[in-house]
Order: sequence, then structure tokens, then C-alpha cells
Amino acid sequence: MDESYLCIDIGTNSIKALEKDFAGKVLRWGILERPAKPFHSSIRPIDTEDAAESLTDLLSRMGVSARAAVMSLPSFYVFTATSEVVDPQLIPANPVTYRLEAVKMADGRYFMVAIPKEVSEKYEKIARACGLRLVRLELESMAIAHRFQNDSRRNLVVDIDSRSTTFSVIRNGSVEYI
Repeated sequence: MDESYLCIDIGTNSIKALEKDFAGKVLRWGILERPAKPFHSSIRPIDTEDAAESLTDLLSRMGVSARAAVMSLPSFYVFTATSEVVDPQLIPANPVTYRLEAVKMADGRYFMVAIPKEVSEKYEKIARACGLRLVRLELESMAIAHRFQNDSRRNLVVDIDSRSTTFSVIRNGSVEYI
């Protein structure tokens, strides 16, 4: 088992990476910014070869030892819905084209995230090309929500990137709306 793991965010114009130990302590971090050429956007799909080459460069410069990785997904790649029941029919796509995850919120409803299989495959390809083992894909907003686990108030979190902005409503460590 790895003694550490990577948290990787491929943003529209940057790649951010953290190497953490299993207690959550940050061991190393790095950022590769590229303002002139986006890695992806809501209208430009991610180029797996370009992203893998850039991520490999960043990880090499950081000197990471971890091979396990958790990667975040931008909200423009997924479908989300809230409901009293987990129902794939609430997602505006054919159920065979995505993987559905559901998280129970404090009010008893479910926050559902549908990750298109095509997107999952691209991130798996990026990880393999970098010599990483992709442990989990996680919506960016859900990664941020963990920081609010002990806060019962509704919080509006604004994630501003070079080409997109995401507004998330978070309570008790759960995303309620994106």
C-alpha cells in the first residue's frame, strides 16, 4: 500500500497537485499554470495526451513518490440532481452512458452525480500515462464540501477559474446545489 496519495485538479488553465500522507498532512504541492492554452473548458474537451504530458512534468518537478491518485472533475463534465430517491431517470442522459453516485444529504434527500463514462475513461487514460493508479474521481465541489463537515449553516462556495466559475451550496459537508 502507498504511504501517500495525490490529489489532482486539472483546471481550465492550470493543474494543481498535492501529495498527502494518509493522515491528510500535505507533503508536497505544485501548480502548473498555462493561461494561453486551456487544458479544457465547457466547450473544449480535455486533450488526454496534453494533460498527461503536463501532469507528468508537474509531478516530476514536485518529486512525488505516490502512485495512487484522486482526481477532481469540473462541474461542467457531470450531471447533478437532488431528489428524495435515487432515480437515474432524473439524469438527462441514457443510464448506460454514465456512472451514478448518490450522497445522502442532512435533510434526507440525495445529491446525485452522473459521471459520463467517456469522461471517466479520459481521466483513467491520463492517470495511466503518468504511471498513476486512479483511485477515485470526485466532483470538485464535493472535495471542497468535506472542509464544511461540522458546519450546519448553508455556505455558498465560489470556485473561480480562468474560464469558468462554479457556485456550490454546501451544508454539513454535503453539496446541496451546484
